[in-house]
Amino acid sequence: MSSARLGHIIGRIYEAAEDPKVWLDVLRLLGKTLRSTNNVFVLNDAASLGGAISLSEGTDPKFDRDYNSYYHSVNTILDGLQGRFSPGKILASTDACGDDDLVKTEYYQDFLRPHDLFYFIGGTISQTATSNSLISLGRSHKLGPWTAVEKQTIQFLMPHFQRAAQLAGKFAIIQQERDYLLNRLIMGVIILNERGTVEFLNGAAELLLKKKDGLYWGANGICAVDHAESARLHYMISTAKSNASPKAGAAGGSLSIRRSSLRRPLLVSVAPIIRTDASRLSESSRVAMFALNKLSPVHNDVWSDASRIKGCRSNYSRERASQKPRTGLVSLCRPPECT
Repeated sequence: MSSARLGHIIGRIYEAAEDPKVWLDVLRLLGKTLRSTNNVFVLNDAASLGGAISLSEGTDPKFDRDYNSYYHSVNTILDGLQGRFSPGKILASTDACGDDDLVKTEYYQDFLRPHDLFYFIGGTISQTATSNSLISLGRSHKLGPWTAVEKQTIQFLMPHFQRAAQLAGKFAIIQQERDYLLNRLIMGVIILNERGTVEFLNGAAELLLKKKDGLYWGANGICAVDHAESARLHYMISTAKSNASPKAGAAGGSLSIRRSSLRRPLLVSVAPIIRTDASRLSESSRVAMFALNKLSPVHNDVWSDASRIKGCRSNYSRERASQKPRTGLVSLCRPPECT
């Protein structure tokens, strides 16, 4: 495997620690790299705000239902590996039983064979009194047993899975604090990922989009009611996504959006969320959008509408993810409202 591909997988693993939806992409990457067609990831932590994650990629839902309802009780492979699991240790199905023995079992003939599965590899990522996490990959008999290189690859990735499992709970706490802070802002805040999908929007932004008065959620993502303004907005988002790095030049910008209700225009600002050295393994580009009623009454004597937008753009585009939000952002807080 090339170092670039391995680095990409590792980067996505750490992204998944922050955004659980990315775990499915991690499983797809592993499947393509290791030629596996049934890929499972489980993360349970009773002490974490992140909740339980149980993902299966490559098989239909009936596979999971049948396993949970009955076939887990006749899992010959799992029975053969009992007592051998420990966090970080990689085990293969051939460690439990030989090919000839597996073929004779009910577990293979009635369950694995219809899904063209035979060889499995995986292990326990972590296990404590309140949590457990595991990874498992399966593939067809015609692809052969797991090679030494494939086993080494999974073993190499295991410490990163373990670190990501630890970080997941911490990120959940950080996100809860972030959401509380941003939901108190008078301005709408929207965070988009590299695909233009909304990762987060606060209460003020949600209200703006629901009213469809100036901005709305359409087939092409977030759009302005006016076609020309919408094209300009999409251009600003595109340049912000392509410049989300410390060495990139200016990107994004500000735009006055007219409203169909003929009320005060919206002042919308778009800024890249700068990737730092701490996230160099990640290829994800994120964009922050801020929307505020233009020429709305100033909340205090210090911050005007323009300076609020400028302050928030600075915070989002330059702060490291591990640092606390700057006090300027905190000073903007008050219960969300939209007129």
